[in-house]
Amino acid sequence: MHRVIKNAALNFITANVVNSAHVRPLVVTYHLTHRCNLRCFFCEECGIERNHKWEQEGELSTGEAKKMLRMLSRPFALLYITGGEPFLRADAGEIFDEIASLPFKNVTVNTNLTLWERVQRSLHAINNLVVSIDSIDPDRYDEIRGVQGMGKRVLASFEEAVAFQKEGRYRLYVNCVVTPATIDDARKVMHHCVSRGVKVGINAQNDRHGPIKQLLENQEFKDLVCEMMEVKERTRLITGTKGYYEQLFGFQRYTCYPFVTPRINAQGSLAWPCDNLQQWVPGVHECRDWEEAVGKAVARYGRFTGCDKNCQFQCYIEPSKMVKKPWMALGEYL
Repeated sequence: MHRVIKNAALNFITANVVNSAHVRPLVVTYHLTHRCNLRCFFCEECGIERNHKWEQEGELSTGEAKKMLRMLSRPFALLYITGGEPFLRADAGEIFDEIASLPFKNVTVNTNLTLWERVQRSLHAINNLVVSIDSIDPDRYDEIRGVQGMGKRVLASFEEAVAFQKEGRYRLYVNCVVTPATIDDARKVMHHCVSRGVKVGINAQNDRHGPIKQLLENQEFKDLVCEMMEVKERTRLITGTKGYYEQLFGFQRYTCYPFVTPRINAQGSLAWPCDNLQQWVPGVHECRDWEEAVGKAVARYGRFTGCDKNCQFQCYIEPSKMVKKPWMALGEYL
């Protein structure tokens, strides 16, 4: 983890003393696939009906994915694997075997837990398991996620996942997406997780700019966030910093450093500097090293000198604020 601490310290100096946007990346995110086996009504990118699009665009082969991961393991200590649903890939087990052999210090994986048997096959490579659950009622789960029978399966798998956490196999986290229609469901998910000693956090339903207006103007949603903050103070089982939750309603301006958490899609293209700007640099898996990948991005789009869009997403807000105040991570993610 010394690489993370060193780069975080250098970023602090870069942001606060040099006042530059050229920070060092800390954690790399790789979308193993964009295909999914659910049809969540709030998801704009993935879902069963969109799989044909991702199948046409393709994704890295097993060999290409493994080659790219070997290259990424040299500069990065932290790896985040997500999707779509990453375990839809038939070769997911082989790819995670490769990850386990590489010098990553911490590997986080996001899954909808519908393919629990495949997840178990790869647990030897996983430090943090993030599962998506939006209701603890099986029928409501099916309504929200759009596939009959998945709620019962996922909630049963979740109980097994809780038992595995107690055995010390990984840290378990639950992510719950909140919509105007699922605020009460989210509250029940929160209390269900806390009662089992599982960390839980929320993501507000969003558009391309941040949480949707129907939530931000909803008093019930504000009450939920306040309740979560109270639970957080008592239990430390609520993920997300206090600064992020305050940002939900305050919309304070912040300096964004999106490339502190670079993102690579299933085709092996690098987002420059973030996926929200839709500037992609293909061929990361063909690069000899990370410097070559960044060099290709700079050659195509120029150096990143800052952005004033101030997108209100947790994946931008928290890492950016931690650049200037790295101690925010203490007690949250370390």
